[in-house]
Amino acid sequence: MKININSTLSAAFDFYKNNLKKLLTFSAISVLPLILVQFVLNLALRPGMSTGFVFLGVLFDFAVLVLIIKCYLATDIFINGRLNDEALSIGEAFKLTRGRFWRYVGNAFLLGLIIVVPSFVLVFLNVPYAFSIMMVGFVFVMALYYPLTPMAALELQYGNLLGRARQMVKGNYARVVALQLITTSELTILHNICDTVFAGKTAALLAVDIVYYCLWFLLVPFAAVVSVLVYRELRGNEETAERTGY
Repeated sequence: MKININSTLSAAFDFYKNNLKKLLTFSAISVLPLILVQFVLNLALRPGMSTGFVFLGVLFDFAVLVLIIKCYLATDIFINGRLNDEALSIGEAFKLTRGRFWRYVGNAFLLGLIIVVPSFVLVFLNVPYAFSIMMVGFVFVMALYYPLTPMAALELQYGNLLGRARQMVKGNYARVVALQLITTSELTILHNICDTVFAGKTAALLAVDIVYYCLWFLLVPFAAVVSVLVYRELRGNEETAERTGY
């Protein structure tokens, strides 16, 4: 069954609107620490900073990364629960991430390698338009593994999540690419382009970051709703195929 982009976005917007307060709470838990991480990294990497401060900065960033990942998983658990008419609290959603964290981290790390290694090769070989190629590649690779986060959050079984995510997207890849662009990738690409254009201009980069994080704060929970809706539909397709043999 093909994903209907319009109906998916419409259903996501209705859910987002009806659960705005809690969704933005999840967003605050994940986005605000990202801003702190950037601030701490900027301080830690300044010339003259002590080794001890740099070490503490790295520890802080690692702790924040753990919180952000758990928040992404908890957000998907909360969204799925509400779609199933379960009155989950934010705390309950976080508790349900237990047993899912490291499985997600392992698969996300492998996905990161799939994206980062070719990017380093492009830069190392000084390939023309390497940045543009990396941005396009990022969109298409992320779309290929689009259901990964909700799958890790909502399923208890272990195994090759990347392989299953890729299999689930088959037949709907173009639609998933479109949803990926609409919900998150377009904003990320624009942010990276602005960073390149305004490189070395501190005030302009600060303004770009402020606008980016404000929009990201609003978009992150909406993107999560879309990804859970898509996962549920793709999972339904998978179950139908298992039943019918097609």
